[in-house]
Amino acid sequence: MMSKHPTLFPEFGSFADNENAFFIAVQTRENGEKEKGMAILCALRQHIVQTGEIRSLQWLLPEIAFIIEHHQDVSAFVYGEA
Repeated sequence: MMSKHPTLFPEFGSFADNENAFFIAVQTRENGEKEKGMAILCALRQHIVQTGEIRSLQWLLPEIAFIIEHHQDVSAFVYGEA
């Protein structure tokens, strides 16, 4: 499935696509583009909720929600250092 924002965001769709997009968002934030990383996370969250993709709902959505709600250093959370 193609992203609605092909020039700005990675593809969303299957769990694998969504997981890849999640890690791109994390890397984007770590590289100093915090606003763009958060925009990807917010769009990904919306996509997952709208499509109801089961594995993304179970495994990615809680991590995305935590990062968005706490605006913390995402690397610590994603890599198990939080």
